[in-house]
Amino acid sequence: MRVALVILLALCLPVFLLATNIRVMALTPAFYEWGFQRHRISEATGLSPEQLRHVASAFITYFHAPPGRMDVRVRVNGKDVPLFNEREIAHMVDVQALMHRLGTLQLLTGLAILAALAGLAVLERRVLGPTAGLALLAGAGLTIAMLVLLGLATLLDFSTFWTRFHLVAFSNDLWLLDPARDNLIRLYPPEFWADATLLLAAGAALEALVLGGIGLAAYSGALAARPAAPLLSADPPRR
Repeated sequence: MRVALVILLALCLPVFLLATNIRVMALTPAFYEWGFQRHRISEATGLSPEQLRHVASAFITYFHAPPGRMDVRVRVNGKDVPLFNEREIAHMVDVQALMHRLGTLQLLTGLAILAALAGLAVLERRVLGPTAGLALLAGAGLTIAMLVLLGLATLLDFSTFWTRFHLVAFSNDLWLLDPARDNLIRLYPPEFWADATLLLAAGAALEALVLGGIGLAAYSGALAARPAAPLLSADPPRR
């Protein structure tokens, strides 16, 4: 039972951290404002900073909303016009579904982690015993290993990584957009997502290090609490 709970926690922890950080970024206005400013999206799209804030708010609202179409309008020459064409809207339907699945995955892995910690607490009769500490260490180590690979893929060949991600995540080619006509890719060029991926990796790695430190403290503290075996017997040797 302990081995099963350790494996469950170690496997769920990296998934939970990645899903959580992706959702936090996608639902935080400051993330969009940072990316828009860093990559001069206002110049690329012709939208003012105020209009870009409106667009960011629309994305956040859409990711919270039930399944449906995304209708974002901006004012151009005194008229409200749609920002996205039908292909872009259809792709955003797929992105929204992906975000909803990610939320479900976050919830399920979070519950699994809590269940594993609770089960180990019962077995060890303490909140964070040595086995729970070992499980956190294993999960943190696995997370950091995955994030190192993610960072290397981003730095060495982000284009290939990004293409493979879309091939796995989506069952169609609606994500293939043209900067000459599609505002969606003007808003979020590949450079935007490369920086976002590195930011995601850095944030999740920091969290993994903190959890790994907690696990190490629990594991080493439990070991230190064990009475040391005597080097010499207290009874005199018998002849």
